[in-house]
Amino acid sequence: MKKITIILILLFVNCTDMIIDDDSYKSIILSGGTWIEFENSDVTNFLNGDFSLQLWVSGMYDESNDAKILFSIINENDNSIELGLLRNTSLNNALDIYINGTAQSTIENNDLNWSAVSFNLITITSDKSDDGSNTSIIKVFVNDQEMYTSNPTSINIGNANLIIGARVNSLQTYADNFWVGLIDEIRFWNFTLNQSEIQFHINNPSKINTSSGCSDSQYLTLTTCESQGGTWTGIYSDDKLSN
Repeated sequence: MKKITIILILLFVNCTDMIIDDDSYKSIILSGGTWIEFENSDVTNFLNGDFSLQLWVSGMYDESNDAKILFSIINENDNSIELGLLRNTSLNNALDIYINGTAQSTIENNDLNWSAVSFNLITITSDKSDDGSNTSIIKVFVNDQEMYTSNPTSINIGNANLIIGARVNSLQTYADNFWVGLIDEIRFWNFTLNQSEIQFHINNPSKINTSSGCSDSQYLTLTTCESQGGTWTGIYSDDKLSN
């Protein structure tokens, strides 16, 4: 079984504005000038292999028309975006995906409404090729809908950090495109989630593993349960998401 790394809290925050603790939402509000930073040394092994990044995220009303970034990995030489998702500046229900410094596609989805508090699950997956080409297939899901699939592409992570809510270089001499909105959870997996697994997360937003279990409680996965004569019940039984 593959190891799962799940990050449920904000680990590194660099800001010129303070994060606001709003009891109305029980979430972190990024109000401009604020971002969440995962250092390269902590995530590079994940980013260079298969991974999935999930964010329960919302926009909120903001008068500016800046291209606000949901997440980014940038080129340290010129601050271009190696991989990132940006709020589209013209469409209130759209994201732009950037790969290797170039806008690849505008992703429109009617579930999105960046001007209001409305949470959606955004999932970005990277499926590494096994043919030695050092390329990956990047996919973007909005809730359980697969909205974008890249051609095989090679992304240069280098010494870049993973940034949530802005475009920032590792020396913090460049910081721009701050997200304005709320983030409820960040989940980081070192494998590629499939659509049925993402569907489970939509149906069970507070759960990250199986929603039920075995008739014999000592067995924690579908495989071991059934091999020992038990009966597995519940709507989800992926061994990777078991206890």
